[in-house]
Amino acid sequence: MIKSKGLKEITASLQALPEQAAKQVERTMREKLTRLLPIINEGTAVKTGFLVSRNQVRVSKQGLRVKGEIINDAPYALQVHERPTDEGPGGKFIERVLYDRAREIGESIGKDQLKMLDKISKERRR
Repeated sequence: MIKSKGLKEITASLQALPEQAAKQVERTMREKLTRLLPIINEGTAVKTGFLVSRNQVRVSKQGLRVKGEIINDAPYALQVHERPTDEGPGGKFIERVLYDRAREIGESIGKDQLKMLDKISKERRR
C-alpha cells in the first residue's frame, strides 16, 4: 500500500533535510577522525609519551557548517612536527603516517561513504 503525505508534511520533511544531513556529516566525521586517531598516534614521535597523549579529535557544527580536525595541544607539538626528519623522530609525523597508510584509509573511507549515501537515500524514500 502506498502512503501519501500532505503538502505540509512533504514541505516540512524537505526543510528538515539540510539539518539532518549536517548532523549525519558531523557524526560521520567524528567516527572517521576517531578511527584515524590511532593511526596518527602510531606515527607520532614518542620520547616521554606526552606528545602522543595530546592527539585528540575535535568536531564542531555551526548551522550547516561542520569542521573536523585532529589536533595536538602539547606546547612543543609544532616544533616536533616541523623538525627536519634527519634531526630525530618527528618531522611531519602526521603527514608521513597518513601517506604511508593512504590506500588503506582511502578504501575504508570510500566504503563508509557509500554506506552513508545509501542510508540517506533510503531515509528520503520513506
